[in-house]
Amino acid sequence: PRNWAGVAKSLRGRAKLVRLLGRSHRYALFLAPATTAQELPRLSHHVRTVQPNFTYSSFSSADPDWEESWGLTNTGQSISNFGPGTQGIDIQAEDAWKITRGSRAVKVAILDTGFDFHHEDLRSNIAMNTEEIPNNGVDDDGNGWIDDIHGWNFVEHHSEPQDDNGHGSFCSAIIGSDWDNGKGSKGINQEVSLLPVKILDFLGQGSTASAIDGIEYAVENGAHILNLSWGGNRFDPALFEVIKEAIKKGALLVAAAGNSTQNNDVSSEAIYPASFDVPGLISVAAYDPKGNRAAFSNVGSQKVHLGAPGVAVFGAQLGGYGFRSGTSFAAPHVTGVGALLKSVFQDWTPQQLQERILKSAQPLHPYEKYFTQTGALVHAGNALRGIFPEKPPTPVRWKRVHFCGVPRIPICLRLNIGSLSKNREPLVLESILRCSTQRAITIQLSLRIAREKEFKCIQVKKECLRVMRL
Repeated sequence: PRNWAGVAKSLRGRAKLVRLLGRSHRYALFLAPATTAQELPRLSHHVRTVQPNFTYSSFSSADPDWEESWGLTNTGQSISNFGPGTQGIDIQAEDAWKITRGSRAVKVAILDTGFDFHHEDLRSNIAMNTEEIPNNGVDDDGNGWIDDIHGWNFVEHHSEPQDDNGHGSFCSAIIGSDWDNGKGSKGINQEVSLLPVKILDFLGQGSTASAIDGIEYAVENGAHILNLSWGGNRFDPALFEVIKEAIKKGALLVAAAGNSTQNNDVSSEAIYPASFDVPGLISVAAYDPKGNRAAFSNVGSQKVHLGAPGVAVFGAQLGGYGFRSGTSFAAPHVTGVGALLKSVFQDWTPQQLQERILKSAQPLHPYEKYFTQTGALVHAGNALRGIFPEKPPTPVRWKRVHFCGVPRIPICLRLNIGSLSKNREPLVLESILRCSTQRAITIQLSLRIAREKEFKCIQVKKECLRVMRL
């Protein structure tokens, strides 16, 4: 309702109106005891639904330093905070840069802890509202936000989204930190307009209210892509509706899958907004420089779309540079690729951008299809060239092995290597694909013959396996 004050008055002090959310005023934030909150729809016929103000958290566990940015180009170099990587496990940024290095016409909103306006590597690509006169206390452009030259702060409700945590600045740097300035490394985009929207506080905490305000602000102020490197473990109906509306208005959303090692396909374990099932939203898992899925990363063969560099990622942070790990920093790699695509295909819808990013992703190990929808790593070069690698089939011939008792999950398997290979070739246990919690568990294994570097399914004898609790 438009008359929220009237609604508050009709409640006769049982609930306090804190503020209205977004420009549409479709939602309002009330302070009320839990028992009263559930009665609101009955107490006022204007109120359709009531939900908690859920909390959200960030997910976080250069040019002289260009070689540290393995996510852009990985030659197998040694990474300071990790060690040697594997050649080709990256987003193939240099291939993409032969086609485009981005465009200032593409606006990317980073809904996070803010932006370090004083950092030497984050100055050139900050979005500027040229229709607003700085610090005159007047809403010159009539967009409803006074002096919003460089975004907005929805935590403290003013026009300075300065980062007081570092998480948002790090995400921004991955997407579009300065090039060739003799400092740090490079962003995925040499040219892009980064719009800081501060919805998380200095602890990296936010809420439904700040998220709704931030998303609506970003979309209304022309953001083509929104980076959401945060989440919570409750389905949020209000946030879901706002995200659907943002996509409907033309914004692609990229979300971090989460760092709780859980399966987002399982409703009781899912992280939101990454697990919202809506075309135009991409959920991203984290991988390391060797192409291995990060141990902390959430998975989901339906709800998590693809992987991106998210371990020992180098970038700009408050006061300098550093390394961070988390799906929070995998998501901006996909956002950055989306911005490159948008600079070339300006008229594409969020769904078209999503389809191109997923179809062009570079396949990883065949069994990764059990953990992400594509089983692949984002690939900027393929995306821009329209190259769609053939996805290898997942292994289908499995040995079923029964054990007594119910071992805790995850479990570790040790193999008697000699009994598995006639030629004594080195075998590597690649992954445990599925475990059930039934008394007789089924374990699916993918084994690689290291010498031949190809995947084969091998019959494994029961006596060759030993279950160990972790």
